[in-house]
Order: sequence, then C-alpha cells, then structure tokens
Amino acid sequence: MCLGMIYLKHNPLLTEPLKKDHIKPRLLGHWGSDAGQSFTYIHMNRLIKKYNLNAFFVSGPGHGAPALLSNSFLEGVYSEVYPACSQTEQGMQKLFHRFCKIALSGHFVIVY
Repeated sequence: MCLGMIYLKHNPLLTEPLKKDHIKPRLLGHWGSDAGQSFTYIHMNRLIKKYNLNAFFVSGPGHGAPALLSNSFLEGVYSEVYPACSQTEQGMQKLFHRFCKIALSGHFVIVY
C-alpha cells in the first residue's frame, strides 16, 4: 500500500495491467523508511495485544507517512475517522488520491 500511495493515481488494486497514465506525474513521499516503519508498527501491535501492554507506537512526522496511513487503513481505523476512504477499492483510490498533494513548501500534504 505504501508504494501505491506514493506512485499510483489510478488502478489501486492493479486489476488491469499497469499503464503510464496510472502513475502520478510527480512522486512525493519516500519509500526508504516505509518498510522499516511498517515492520515496527506491525510487530509493536502484536506485542501490545499479546501481552496486553499499556503502550502505543509513536512515529515522527514526515517521510514515513505512507507506512502509518496504510497500516491504519488496513486496520480500519482510517476509514472510521474518514468514512469517504472506506475499505473498498474506491476508498483505497480516494486515499491514494488524497495522499500526495503539493504544498507550497514542496512537501506533501494530505487533503481531506
């Protein structure tokens, strides 16, 4: 999902062969930290649930946004807060579309 948020503007589930017009014209976000943050997020949640820990996962802002957003979408939390991004293909498309909007600073913003 992280890669989809960064790269795809259409066809989020790759139900048809990938085409050039499915790719966003300007890529914003960084794949580099997403795998590690997703790994940490998933395993911290496992430990919290397994041992009934009074803990939560904290991640800084910025480059890891796709990791946290995609995990919260897959868990259903994102869709609870933003029902327009339901856990359907259309909801995933909307999340991907909202993700990379250019701000004046040159960094991404999430548009709601």
